[in-house]
Amino acid sequence: MRDPYDVLGVPRSAEAAAIKSAYRRLAKKLHPDANKNDPKAAQRFGELNTAYEILSDGSKRKAFDRGEIDAEGKPRFQGFEGFRQQPGARGFGQAEDFETTFPGGGAFRREAPARADLAASRTFSRACSAEQGAGAPASSSSRMISARRPAAATSRCR
Repeated sequence: MRDPYDVLGVPRSAEAAAIKSAYRRLAKKLHPDANKNDPKAAQRFGELNTAYEILSDGSKRKAFDRGEIDAEGKPRFQGFEGFRQQPGARGFGQAEDFETTFPGGGAFRREAPARADLAASRTFSRACSAEQGAGAPASSSSRMISARRPAAATSRCR
């Protein structure tokens, strides 16, 4: 739908009397009974009524001017509730806020294991696979092997 000010042909600074006068003039001109041969007359008249409904009500007109409602009077998307920044409030935009809320930087901050630990882990994993393939009993549950644990001399495959 078009802008209500354009539909009524009035400027944004128009007074209530000018809006009412423009509406009455156009209502007589665009009424479907006065335009029986025009198939779009009812649509234009409905658009005129919606525009007048918005501009004649002071609160709806202010909401439209602020961009809170569209030309049909429906509310526009203003963002998700709770994500709007309150005046004076600080969000998680600053790193110190995150560190204050989650001390230690979170659970996923880990140092990379040393090269020797990785090599020992691969050797341990291959040894377990070979043992299980050679007839050692395999358990039904799989177990994660830590990359930081050095390989043990005894078999721990399950």
